[in-house]
Amino acid sequence: MNSSKNSSSNNNNNSMQDYYIKRQKNNEAAKTSRLKKKEQEMEIAKKKQKLEITYVKLQKQINRMQSVRA
Repeated sequence: MNSSKNSSSNNNNNSMQDYYIKRQKNNEAAKTSRLKKKEQEMEIAKKKQKLEITYVKLQKQINRMQSVRA
């Protein structure tokens, strides 16, 4: 009878260990995923800023060309 209790206890401990290992892996994966997403968002923000600057320059160029043409 003692061996079945020990066996049950061991299984429970293994299950708990497996659970915590899985949680730890998931937490790390989630952290990595959030970091990657933040990096992508920062890259997109940089591209957006560059495009906005380019847009303003092009608008000024268009205005100059239109004023010369007029």
